[in-house]
Amino acid sequence: MVWECLRVARRGVCVTTPNRWFPIEFHTQSPLVHWLPKSLGRAIFRRTGYGFFAQEANLNLMTQAELRRVMAGFPGLRHHFAPTRLWGWTSNIVLMIHK
Repeated sequence: MVWECLRVARRGVCVTTPNRWFPIEFHTQSPLVHWLPKSLGRAIFRRTGYGFFAQEANLNLMTQAELRRVMAGFPGLRHHFAPTRLWGWTSNIVLMIHK
């Protein structure tokens, strides 16, 4: 996805994702379930009526470290993170990429 965004962007790209380590998962409003091992968390989502979000293609929460690893595939591009905070926690991670 980042590659395609960079391909069509003129000056840069802004990508935002919910932070995996925020205690509430925004899509389901479930507290802490997404901190469990992925297989267990996805099983709980299925059993509680959130089958759509149990599929990794529909809900793949990331950490800032994971986004850094994505950016390692684009050497030479300047980027920085602009976290969004709620209650003192980073709720969303905003990745700014400059061409």
